[in-house]
Amino acid sequence: MGRVRSCRCASLGWPSPLAALVAALMLLTAAPSRAQPLPEPASITRVEQADEALAQVAVAREDAAEHRYRSLLACAERIWVNRCRLAVETEHRRARERFAAVERRAREVLREARNLERNQALAGRLAQAREEALLAPEAEDAARAQSLARDARRAAREIEDAERERQAAVNLERHARRQQEREAREKERLEREKERAERARPPG
Repeated sequence: MGRVRSCRCASLGWPSPLAALVAALMLLTAAPSRAQPLPEPASITRVEQADEALAQVAVAREDAAEHRYRSLLACAERIWVNRCRLAVETEHRRARERFAAVERRAREVLREARNLERNQALAGRLAQAREEALLAPEAEDAARAQSLARDARRAAREIEDAERERQAAVNLERHARRQQEREAREKERLEREKERAERARPPG
């Protein structure tokens, strides 16, 4: 996140001198980034990609925090202090949203991989228990056949419980994502109102 960033000042309707000022500020405060470009969330489909994405987000988050700190310090020396700070905070908020989206997808891939591995193991146990129950001689080993049948039923229940747990996690994540989106929209609305108030205030 230490790379030079493009400023969205013009899209916010700020005067062009201010846009140039904040763009120059971003250039002055940009530091060499240790972070690799973050992948698109939808492109994360394998465990290896998910692990790598989480590591990249950790580095990028540190870079973004440092960039925000340097930028806010530089804003204190500018004429349009409040607008400069608003631009910095808007940029930082968008970066945080990007980090969160990548993290959510990476954790989802890891969770699905764990669930798949567990379900495959349970399915293997279920198949083995059923096969052994069928092969056990009825008269000679009825007790063993009953025990194997119980194991088969237990494995089937564990598979069902694992699926319910997976679905509950998906529902919880969906609810959390919707809540975050609502909070982000509300925060953006408040920032737009603050921005309009700043534009209406005389310079100085």
